[in-house]
Amino acid sequence: MKNEDLDHEWADDPRAAPDAFEAGLERALAPARYDAGKRPLLIPSEPGRASIRKRVLAAAAIAAVIAAITWAALQQLPDSASRSRELAFEMVSSSGEVAWDPARRLDCGEGGSARLRIGSIGTVELSEHSRLILEQGGEDGYRVFLERGTLTASIFAAPRLFAVGTPSGLAVDLGCVYRTHVEDDGSALIEVVSGRVSFEADGVHALVPSGAECRARPGRGPGLPRWSDASPELCAALERLEFAEDGDERARAISALIAAGEKRDSLTLFHLLERSQAPEREPIVARLESWSAIPATIDRSRLIGGDREALLAWRDVLRETW
Repeated sequence: MKNEDLDHEWADDPRAAPDAFEAGLERALAPARYDAGKRPLLIPSEPGRASIRKRVLAAAAIAAVIAAITWAALQQLPDSASRSRELAFEMVSSSGEVAWDPARRLDCGEGGSARLRIGSIGTVELSEHSRLILEQGGEDGYRVFLERGTLTASIFAAPRLFAVGTPSGLAVDLGCVYRTHVEDDGSALIEVVSGRVSFEADGVHALVPSGAECRARPGRGPGLPRWSDASPELCAALERLEFAEDGDERARAISALIAAGEKRDSLTLFHLLERSQAPEREPIVARLESWSAIPATIDRSRLIGGDREALLAWRDVLRETW
């Protein structure tokens, strides 16, 4: 095909009539012809920077308002722990000056007293000039903290389901009735009316049975438990031991304690044995042995050596008289 064959008048002037070849070509391309009615060509226009900035600021403002409303609403709702405590502790009765927050604490002022129901496991009574902090309440257990004053607990539940914290240690209920008193200096006294209490602090523990008591001091934990009607001589020896400043004073206090003890005072001497040093154990074991023979299943040398398993086995024998 020559170049001149491509020089058609129709190509230069759309008003010119096409020849046969050109007409056929036009018919073949007709389906691909652009139809603005069927497929309009949309060319998006780019928004200006000012418009974009306005939209971003508006969205941020809306988000800030929503966040503020949500925060304010949440502040009006008690946390889950507070709601749990509200359900766990119920005021049964009160008199005098009493401040009661069912989610946090109970204060009894001048002439004030109050009685709380602890879930379904029992009650506690708070005397005047006492403050009780409500720490935990629910299926996992109930725990309160006595900052000062006197609390009497009557709990009838599985062991360790209820506990009273003090500045000197934790009184863990083993199913009983007992009284806890906290002085202004943080020292505490546990007196058990029935059942048993485990008084604990920093790995030191005292098993306090019915009719016994135990004192504790901040930073030192529970002392040795004793019977509430223990002899004056034994009480004096205990006080000497508690405030002994050196090894010689401690040795004299232990000797006085051993001499003052009676058979039922194995409660006190056994706890002393648990906390004593190696040179101190022989005379303590000998005194306990004079009241209750060591079973053949327990090696005496292991008791002298402070073996924990042997001590617990002998405790099970001795506490039949506690």
